[in-house]
Amino acid sequence: MTFKQHFNPAAANLNWLSCGEYELPAKSDTGSLVMANDESLLFMWKGSASVKVGEKTYALASYDTLYIPRGAEFKIHNLSDEPARVVQCSATAENVHPVHHSSFAEYSQREDRIRHLQGKDVFMMFDVPEAGD
Repeated sequence: MTFKQHFNPAAANLNWLSCGEYELPAKSDTGSLVMANDESLLFMWKGSASVKVGEKTYALASYDTLYIPRGAEFKIHNLSDEPARVVQCSATAENVHPVHHSSFAEYSQREDRIRHLQGKDVFMMFDVPEAGD
Protein backbone atom coordinates (compact mmCIF):
# COMPACT_ATOMS: atom_id res chain seq x y z
CA MET A 1 0.00 0.00 0.00
CA THR A 2 1.23 3.48 -0.79
CA PHE A 3 -0.12 6.90 0.12
CA LYS A 4 0.70 9.85 -2.13
CA GLN A 5 0.05 13.30 -0.68
CA HIS A 6 -1.32 15.54 -3.45
CA PHE A 7 -1.39 18.70 -1.36
CA ASN A 8 -1.48 19.93 2.23
CA PRO A 9 -2.45 23.30 3.71
CA ALA A 10 1.06 24.76 3.57
CA ALA A 11 1.86 23.63 0.03
CA ALA A 12 -1.52 24.69 -1.37
CA ASN A 13 -1.76 27.94 0.60
CA LEU A 14 -4.97 26.71 2.25
CA ASN A 15 -5.97 27.01 5.87
CA TRP A 16 -7.31 23.50 6.49
CA LEU A 17 -7.62 21.20 3.47
CA SER A 18 -5.29 18.38 2.46
CA CYS A 19 -5.70 15.64 -0.12
CA GLY A 20 -3.95 12.39 -0.92
CA GLU A 21 -4.47 9.01 -2.53
CA TYR A 22 -4.15 5.46 -1.25
CA GLU A 23 -3.04 2.92 -3.83
CA LEU A 24 -3.86 -0.57 -2.64
CA PRO A 25 -2.58 -3.61 -4.51
CA ALA A 26 -4.85 -6.65 -4.75
CA LYS A 27 -5.66 -8.28 -1.39
CA SER A 28 -4.08 -5.54 0.76
CA ASP A 29 -5.04 -3.03 3.43
CA THR A 30 -3.80 0.20 4.93
CA GLY A 31 -3.44 -0.96 8.50
CA SER A 32 -5.17 1.09 11.18
CA LEU A 33 -5.40 4.83 10.49
CA VAL A 34 -6.51 7.71 12.73
CA MET A 35 -6.72 11.38 11.84
CA ALA A 36 -6.62 12.76 15.38
CA ASN A 37 -7.60 16.34 14.53
CA ASP A 38 -9.08 15.98 11.03
CA GLU A 39 -12.32 14.77 9.53
CA SER A 40 -11.98 13.02 6.18
CA LEU A 41 -13.96 12.20 3.09
CA LEU A 42 -12.92 9.03 1.26
CA PHE A 43 -13.74 8.84 -2.44
CA MET A 44 -13.62 5.44 -4.19
CA TRP A 45 -11.72 6.35 -7.34
CA LYS A 46 -10.63 3.06 -8.94
CA GLY A 47 -11.80 -0.47 -8.18
CA SER A 48 -13.63 -1.28 -4.97
CA ALA A 49 -12.76 -1.53 -1.29
CA SER A 50 -14.24 -1.94 2.13
CA VAL A 51 -13.59 0.42 5.01
CA LYS A 52 -13.92 -0.58 8.64
CA VAL A 53 -14.74 2.35 10.93
CA GLY A 54 -14.95 1.25 14.54
CA GLU A 55 -16.92 -2.00 14.47
CA LYS A 56 -18.84 -1.32 11.23
CA THR A 57 -17.69 -2.13 7.68
CA TYR A 58 -18.76 -0.14 4.60
CA ALA A 59 -18.47 -1.52 1.05
CA LEU A 60 -17.31 1.15 -1.40
CA ALA A 61 -17.99 0.81 -5.12
CA SER A 62 -16.90 3.22 -7.86
CA TYR A 63 -17.56 6.88 -6.98
CA ASP A 64 -18.95 6.12 -3.50
CA THR A 65 -17.94 8.44 -0.66
CA LEU A 66 -17.49 7.79 3.05
CA TYR A 67 -17.27 10.50 5.69
CA ILE A 68 -14.87 9.63 8.53
CA PRO A 69 -15.25 11.69 11.72
CA ARG A 70 -12.36 13.36 13.47
CA GLY A 71 -10.42 10.90 15.62
CA ALA A 72 -12.15 7.76 14.28
CA GLU A 73 -10.00 4.70 13.70
CA PHE A 74 -10.44 3.20 10.23
CA LYS A 75 -8.84 0.66 7.92
CA ILE A 76 -9.22 0.40 4.13
CA HIS A 77 -9.24 -3.15 2.69
CA ASN A 78 -8.89 -4.10 -0.95
CA LEU A 79 -10.39 -7.59 -1.03
CA SER A 80 -10.36 -7.91 -4.84
CA ASP A 81 -7.80 -9.31 -7.26
CA GLU A 82 -7.40 -5.87 -8.89
CA PRO A 83 -5.65 -2.74 -7.55
CA ALA A 84 -7.79 -0.04 -5.93
CA ARG A 85 -7.38 3.70 -5.40
CA VAL A 86 -9.08 5.74 -2.71
CA VAL A 87 -8.77 9.54 -2.53
CA GLN A 88 -8.80 11.08 0.95
CA CYS A 89 -9.62 14.76 1.51
CA SER A 90 -9.17 15.94 5.10
CA ALA A 91 -9.66 19.13 7.06
CA THR A 92 -9.21 20.13 10.66
CA ALA A 93 -12.36 19.77 12.72
CA GLU A 94 -13.48 20.67 16.21
CA ASN A 95 -16.62 18.52 16.41
CA VAL A 96 -17.32 14.86 15.75
CA HIS A 97 -20.16 13.95 13.37
CA PRO A 98 -21.55 10.51 12.45
CA VAL A 99 -20.03 8.34 9.73
CA HIS A 100 -21.91 8.80 6.44
CA HIS A 101 -21.76 6.52 3.38
CA SER A 102 -23.02 7.81 0.00
CA SER A 103 -23.64 5.20 -2.69
CA PHE A 104 -23.20 6.51 -6.23
CA ALA A 105 -25.34 3.64 -7.60
CA GLU A 106 -28.21 4.84 -5.39
CA TYR A 107 -27.72 8.61 -5.53
CA SER A 108 -27.26 8.70 -9.31
CA GLN A 109 -30.82 7.37 -9.70
CA ARG A 110 -32.47 9.82 -7.28
CA GLU A 111 -33.78 13.02 -8.89
CA ASP A 112 -33.49 14.84 -5.54
CA ARG A 113 -29.71 14.20 -5.67
CA ILE A 114 -29.16 15.32 -9.29
CA ARG A 115 -28.64 18.89 -10.47
CA HIS A 116 -29.15 19.21 -14.24
CA LEU A 117 -26.80 21.98 -15.35
CA GLN A 118 -25.84 23.23 -18.79
CA GLY A 119 -24.80 20.11 -20.66
CA LYS A 120 -24.07 17.94 -17.62
CA ASP A 121 -25.58 16.36 -14.55
CA VAL A 122 -24.04 16.96 -11.13
CA PHE A 123 -24.68 14.36 -8.42
CA MET A 124 -24.92 15.52 -4.81
CA MET A 125 -22.97 12.73 -3.16
CA PHE A 126 -22.49 14.31 0.23
CA ASP A 127 -24.20 17.05 2.15
CA VAL A 128 -24.54 17.81 5.82
CA PRO A 129 -28.09 17.54 7.17
CA GLU A 130 -27.26 19.58 10.25
CA ALA A 131 -26.15 23.13 10.87
CA GLY A 132 -22.48 23.83 10.16
CA ASP A 133 -19.93 24.27 12.92
